Amino acid sequence: RGCVHGHVRHPVRQIQEEVYRCAYDTVVEAKKGIADYLRYFNEERPHQGLDNRTPDDVFYKRKPLPKAA
Repeated sequence: RGCVHGHVRHPVRQIQEEVYRCAYDTVVEAKKGIADYLRYFNEERPHQGLDNRTPDDVFYKRKPLPKAA
């Protein structure tokens, strides 16, 4: 149970920081900004704890890219 909370808490904290950093003017802007950040977090950003893969790579069981020589 502790691991699940750790995995959830990390992106939630980063979302909070993103919202505060951007200081959105409207709720619509905030929703778009948060959605964009979640897409980046899950689809593009490599995570050390996932062997430098994205959460989507792990969830969809994609193989990691070969390391450059």
